Amino acid sequence: MRNITILIILLSLGSCKLKNPSAEQVDNDLHIQVMKQVSHPDSISEYRVRIFTKKEQEKSLALALNKQMQFYADSLFYLTHHGSETYPDMVIPVSTSVANCYEYVLLFSPHEAIGESEPLLIYHDKYINGKTYTLRIKQI
Repeated sequence: MRNITILIILLSLGSCKLKNPSAEQVDNDLHIQVMKQVSHPDSISEYRVRIFTKKEQEKSLALALNKQMQFYADSLFYLTHHGSETYPDMVIPVSTSVANCYEYVLLFSPHEAIGESEPLLIYHDKYINGKTYTLRIKQI
């Protein structure tokens, strides 16, 4: 019972930490937030990405966009540092009940080129506006 209580407290504290984005970018089409989760140098790096669309779309287009963003988002993201590109090992879409919001968990293997510095997360949109967004990840 005590372990469950400690686990709930840790999860609550971890979810509170997500409210402070490590990087954020806003334009006329999208609002993008990136939250780097605490990781150790030799372990997998985890990033949570939220993408909010600002355009209202008719229902059939919105359904097609939801499908594209849920099932075809694996090539939309990568980290870059000194010209080296690192694609995520796994892109996990997170179901949300928020309209016009797409959330993902990105998992990257340990990579020497990125290390402890501040990498850039690149989001290349293919389905909403076709723009490429560059977000500098602040260290936590």
